[in-house]
Amino acid sequence: MAVGKLRADWQQTSSLLALIINVNRDQKKGRAIQPNDMMPPDLIDKHTKNEKPDFYISPVELAQVLTKNNVGDSV
Repeated sequence: MAVGKLRADWQQTSSLLALIINVNRDQKKGRAIQPNDMMPPDLIDKHTKNEKPDFYISPVELAQVLTKNNVGDSV
């Protein structure tokens, strides 16, 4: 719980820092700063790095799994 609060506080702070830096930067020099660039390394989620999930299921496959009648089937 405490780590989640700390992470949420840092996400807010890093977003504000990135906004201030990007407003005052020269657009011809360098790239825009992302909020994750301002986060402490130990608080960065793996999902905030724009990584792909471990597996992917399409919406059609998900609908088939959820609507399939599995009564009597053992897993």
